[in-house]
Amino acid sequence: MKGTSLNVSNSVNRRQVVLGIDIGTTNIKCCAYDQFCNVIGEAHEKMTTINPGDGRHEIEPDILWNIFQGVVKKCLFSKFYF
Repeated sequence: MKGTSLNVSNSVNRRQVVLGIDIGTTNIKCCAYDQFCNVIGEAHEKMTTINPGDGRHEIEPDILWNIFQGVVKKCLFSKFYF
């Protein structure tokens, strides 16, 4: 599976970060950490679920992917990061 990259740096402002991502049935959360384990960004978004009526809850893959990308972008561009 080929991954998608998000370029958030330029040649002047390049930082290495580690992302911690929690994808749950109610929320997607993301925290960014620097090389010293300091939190430098965070974001979260409510997850959308489908309830077919028989007690199951489903997540539409395209919606999941879009919310995931949005949360990562918000985390990397949050006030802590810059």
